[in-house]
Amino acid sequence: MTTRERWIAVLGVVCSLACAAGLREWLVENRDGRKGALREAAPLARQEEAGRSGGGEPQRIPHTPSPVIWPEPPTVDGVGDITVQVVSATTQARLEGVAVALVDAAKSPVLPDWDLKAAMSTTTDVTGTASLRNVPAGVYHLCAQGAGHAEVCEQNLGLVARGKTRLVLSLPEGATLRGVVRGPDGVGMPGVDLELGQWVASMTMHAVTDARGGYAFKGVSPGAVWVVPRTEEGDGERRTTDIPEGARDVPLDISLRPFTQVTFIPVPARGPRRPVELFMPDAVLARDEEGHWQGRVESGLRELAVNGPDVEYSRRKLMLDPGAPNVIRVSYSRVTSRPFIWAPPMASHVPGGYELAGHVAREDGVPVDDFYVSVPERWDGVMRRRCGNSGRNFQRFRFGGSGFVVHPQAEQPQVIYVWTADGRAGSLSLPPAAEHERVVANILLQETGGVTGRLVARDDLQREEFSRQAFVNEERFVVDNRWLGPTFRLDGDGVFILAGLAPGEHHLGGLLSEGEDPSESTRRVTILPGFSTQLGLIPLAPGGPAPPLLPASSN
Repeated sequence: MTTRERWIAVLGVVCSLACAAGLREWLVENRDGRKGALREAAPLARQEEAGRSGGGEPQRIPHTPSPVIWPEPPTVDGVGDITVQVVSATTQARLEGVAVALVDAAKSPVLPDWDLKAAMSTTTDVTGTASLRNVPAGVYHLCAQGAGHAEVCEQNLGLVARGKTRLVLSLPEGATLRGVVRGPDGVGMPGVDLELGQWVASMTMHAVTDARGGYAFKGVSPGAVWVVPRTEEGDGERRTTDIPEGARDVPLDISLRPFTQVTFIPVPARGPRRPVELFMPDAVLARDEEGHWQGRVESGLRELAVNGPDVEYSRRKLMLDPGAPNVIRVSYSRVTSRPFIWAPPMASHVPGGYELAGHVAREDGVPVDDFYVSVPERWDGVMRRRCGNSGRNFQRFRFGGSGFVVHPQAEQPQVIYVWTADGRAGSLSLPPAAEHERVVANILLQETGGVTGRLVARDDLQREEFSRQAFVNEERFVVDNRWLGPTFRLDGDGVFILAGLAPGEHHLGGLLSEGEDPSESTRRVTILPGFSTQLGLIPLAPGGPAPPLLPASSN
């Protein structure tokens, strides 16, 4: 081989090695669409492990978001499906025979009322599953109760057209209210219809007495209850009792008094007769052609209310004797002067709503499958002053899938908050929109984290306050001496979820303070992106011991 040929061979080897090195570098930089992805794989794993072990402040995992291909904006012109899995909160066993009811939220702007009729209802099968098909798109309250378990409701559940919402309801074990219904002779009465209602529940419960007059209501929630007996003679007066927290068996015997026929004759104290309305709780009174009110009611000490236009409202107690004619003249007074009641001025125009529709995805472009939307509470037009230190109220909605449709108030800027149970959160600032306008906007969630746990209420009043779960106030929870905002959920049983906390160490205050003085005692927690840290049980009694913090866990 000549000298020239040897140089050509050496140059060929060098060029081959250089091309191979360049090709390898290009592959490393462009694999998965991210520069240096292969070199970052091992350090990323070490960063996440360091954050889990608590060794220093967790570092956010760097990545380049993939381009998001958004689906068509959702609408409410159509129907969707809702599938519910009902399990026991104690054993996680699937519950068969549980009643599942869907109530139109538009008929209950604050809380579901106990006498609202269900828009749709069904029961769970042997697998604990209930399916509601072809549900008109909108916002509903979804409630479940039965199989010895107390009621649980998912309030403001949103459904878009062609949407498929799936959720799990965990029902706590309820108490059993049992007793015997006896007639005036002291003998048990069979076949008496009983209706049980509660302020904290939206579904009524029904039972029929057996051959000995016995009855039982299973799955009753803690709190005040009332039972109305309905006999062939008429409706009896309601009986009330309280279901203590943690009680399993509560007795309530009902002894009915004799029924009697009553006739109430409204008589004005002075002046001409005026049309009035008479009302007796748990009794049916009908007005005849002469303006008298008649009915068959349970005897004893009863309450009667009188009301009408230009008539002073009054309530009085009457003793109704059994067997007597019970023709009673009821006097009423005409309103001669009305007390001055100051009322704040009202705006001449109160804006209505507009339609905001879109989809929600994570920062890496993956669509979410279950999320919450917090929308500012609408202004009612009252020209009132608001304390500068008071937080704003928001109404919270829950949607399955990735699409949502909500209706913020028009003609003013709005900030909409979106978050998921694993702690990810985002917000959207919107300029004023016209009434009935349709606005389309999609939202990307940030890689934040959250905390979850359960508050142990001090009393029934606090428990009732927790039950207003569809409304949230941004100052309820404090993070690093600042309001968290409306990215949280607090249920009637005290279970809470907080989202939107940046990765790192934080100090939690407000309801999560460790001591008696919330302004001086805070709880420290380390937040990981995309994870919810479990805090366990948190007693709210002043000076109560703070529970130990548990390691972070994924939701």
